[in-house]
Amino acid sequence: MTIATIDAKIGAEHLERRAFVYIRQSSPQQLRDHVEGRRRQFQMTDWAEHAGWPKERIVVIDEEGKTAAIPKARMAFGDLITAMGRGDAGIVISLEVSRLARNSPDWHHLIYLSRWTDTLITDGETVYDPKLPADRMVLGIRGQVAIVPSGLTGRCNTAVRNRATRLEERIAKRSEASASTRPSSRCF
Repeated sequence: MTIATIDAKIGAEHLERRAFVYIRQSSPQQLRDHVEGRRRQFQMTDWAEHAGWPKERIVVIDEEGKTAAIPKARMAFGDLITAMGRGDAGIVISLEVSRLARNSPDWHHLIYLSRWTDTLITDGETVYDPKLPADRMVLGIRGQVAIVPSGLTGRCNTAVRNRATRLEERIAKRSEASASTRPSSRCF
C-alpha cells in the first residue's frame, strides 16, 4: 500500500517525524466495559505503519482512565502538545479525533498548533490538514460536537459489530472442528 493510497496529504516531511497514536478512555469503568473500543484504539498503530511510518517512529500515548474534565489529570496530553510545538509530530492519530481534547480551549489550541507546525490529524478514515480552511472548519465542528456525547452511540455500535464478528468466527471454527470429528452418516 502506498502513501497516496491512504491519503495524498501525507508527505515525506510528515513521515520524517513521529506519528503519535493517542489512546484514551475516561474512567476505569470504561476500561472494564469497553474492551473492544480499547482494542480498536490500539489498532491505530497498524494504520500508522500502513501509512508509511516505521515502528520506531510510532509513539503510543496512553491516557486510559484519565478524565478530560480535570485539566491537570492528563499529563500525556501536555506531552503531546509539547512534542507538536517542537515540530516532532508528523501526525496525531486517534480513533475519534474529538477524543483528543474534551474541552473547547484544548481542542482549538491543538488545531492551531497543528496548523503552524504542519502536523496532520487523523481518525484512520480521514486525514485532516489544519492548514487547509475546509479541514480546519470540519475539525472545529467536530470539536464542538464532541462536547455533547452523541458520538458515543456510533462508537458503541461499531464495538458491538466487531465483537459479533469475532464471535461468529469462533462459532464457525468450533463448528468446523466438531464436523471433522463426527463419524460419517453415510452407510456403505
